[in-house]
Amino acid sequence: MIIDMHTHFGVDVDGERVELRDILLQKEKNQLDYIVAFPFNCVDLLGESQKILRLSQEYNFIIPFLRFDPKTITPRQLDEALSLPYKGVKLHPLSQQFYPDDPVIAWIYPKIVQKNIPVLFHCNTSCYEPMSHPVRMRRVAEAFPALTVIVGHGAGGEMESIKEIFLCPNVYVETSVDGYARFFERAQEMGFDRFMFGSDFPYTSIDIELMKIERAAISGQMKEKMLYENAVKILKLDKSSLK
Repeated sequence: MIIDMHTHFGVDVDGERVELRDILLQKEKNQLDYIVAFPFNCVDLLGESQKILRLSQEYNFIIPFLRFDPKTITPRQLDEALSLPYKGVKLHPLSQQFYPDDPVIAWIYPKIVQKNIPVLFHCNTSCYEPMSHPVRMRRVAEAFPALTVIVGHGAGGEMESIKEIFLCPNVYVETSVDGYARFFERAQEMGFDRFMFGSDFPYTSIDIELMKIERAAISGQMKEKMLYENAVKILKLDKSSLK
């Protein structure tokens, strides 16, 4: 089984586009069983999230995540959005220009905890994205231990970041882009097994992202955790209905 934890749907402000036919093609081509989908960066994140939610009710292999701007959403809007059956939240510090550990937006996290769903953060260790550094996600995880935090893009691909994240039992790492075979091997040597496969489609090729895991010199058990077992657990998927 393969669950892709990071795919985009709709139209980005930069013109990138993913339609249903694109997702169906990738599902068949890469033998994906489930796909986590959320909106691109766009003007109406809440509205686009609802489109994906409705699509997931027709195509049950699509797992809908809610995306919003923490700086502009109101408590009432978030309560209304979280009353809908989303399986998680996606937040993008760079696109929405916020710091995950900013006390001004800290009120959103207890609401996500109450919903009992994870939050996936875009992550980057570049000096051009100070708001996206994994240390900020670690601070959120420490402040809200009941919140499941998913650090995207291999936590920026830095082993030191993984060592810090490893100290937080409520943190997982999604593998797209900056994850690589030796990275997974070294993490396994430290006992870290909280990776989840993600592709970042359409910005990368799903088959290449899968190849990184397939070619890593890690145990079959760890590969299974990365490809689906950890996702099944934190998404609280009904095992009896899984393929």
